[in-house]
Amino acid sequence: ESKVVNAATTKEEEDTIDTYSNYKTLSSIIKSNGATISPQVHKRVHYLVCTQQAVNNLTQRVRQALKRNVDIVDVDWIKQCVENGSRADADEYLRNDVARELMTVKEKEKQAFVTNNGGYESDVPDENAAGWSEPIQLDCCCVCHENGDDNCPWCTDCNLNKKNKTEE
Repeated sequence: ESKVVNAATTKEEEDTIDTYSNYKTLSSIIKSNGATISPQVHKRVHYLVCTQQAVNNLTQRVRQALKRNVDIVDVDWIKQCVENGSRADADEYLRNDVARELMTVKEKEKQAFVTNNGGYESDVPDENAAGWSEPIQLDCCCVCHENGDDNCPWCTDCNLNKKNKTEE
């Protein structure tokens, strides 16, 4: 019976000597043993075959497999199936629990990051401490005051003229 599987490895591991960590080689081994490979994780996928590093990094395929309740199995399961010449029991190769635990830790870290404002201090003052500012009396902007002329027809009501008149 043919099963649809999705194989996920990481690019760093594709260069290793282990043929079961190389995506292309792993895909050809899986196909030659009668399984069908899907490039995406969807409802017809029965297993996500991946390396431990893919689980540790919570790759997109691993997250999708968790979301869709697809069994996540280690690459060693494929090795065992090839050695047996038939499908081996996947129970001891399941990585769903590890992936769920890592996902929970990641979500808690994300929530703590958001709660702590991303590590930034808040510039917003306490709303009880905030209040209205006091008005500031600005001086007259007329250039006549720079020359010492207090008889400017434009600034009869300015605070500088009022101050000078009260002093006289």
